[in-house]
Amino acid sequence: MMEFVKSLGKGSGGSVNLIRVTKPDGSNPYYHAVKSSNYYDCLHEEFQILSKLRDCPGIVQTFGASLSRGRMILQGLVCAHDHGYVHCDLKPDNLLVFPRDVNGGVTKEVSYEVKISDFGMSTEAGEGSVFWGCDSPYLGTPLYMSPESVRDGVAEKSLDLWSLGCVVLEMYTGKPPWPFQDSKEFLRNLLDDKAPEVPESVPWEARQFL
Repeated sequence: MMEFVKSLGKGSGGSVNLIRVTKPDGSNPYYHAVKSSNYYDCLHEEFQILSKLRDCPGIVQTFGASLSRGRMILQGLVCAHDHGYVHCDLKPDNLLVFPRDVNGGVTKEVSYEVKISDFGMSTEAGEGSVFWGCDSPYLGTPLYMSPESVRDGVAEKSLDLWSLGCVVLEMYTGKPPWPFQDSKEFLRNLLDDKAPEVPESVPWEARQFL
């Protein structure tokens, strides 16, 4: 389990927090300094530089190559939104993982990037869609729809961001964002502006993202 301890500092490029990592049996906790940044390229470049300097004494070391998959998806959404479109059906089935050679073929070090697919239900922001049938309050896959999209029948950018939150939650829990089997109960929760429950087991970093 990851637990926030305190903030270590903040600058123009991001912030650094002290995180305590506890094993399931509670023994021998250890600490990480975790850097967060809204500038993906800056964080990625810093990681690459520090990776090359990993064996140098006196230089802080990096652990873990995960520049959040959620942030990769967010990059794709920002691009679509900048062009005026809402995906409308963001879910795990519509996310594809591609290997990426991070060293230009010099070594066999490979990381992975996530890309959004299936824009078949996409529509321009602020509009209804031909896929919104009068017999269904849902445009995309119900489990990933936002309350306002179901209530108002209009696709806004906030729909994709809500869906992304549901996807990230599912990445960490391995379970769908909503537990309901009954569609009426699920719809009732959405119309009451309720959000999926985030378990205590979800790491602090993911909670911050959500």
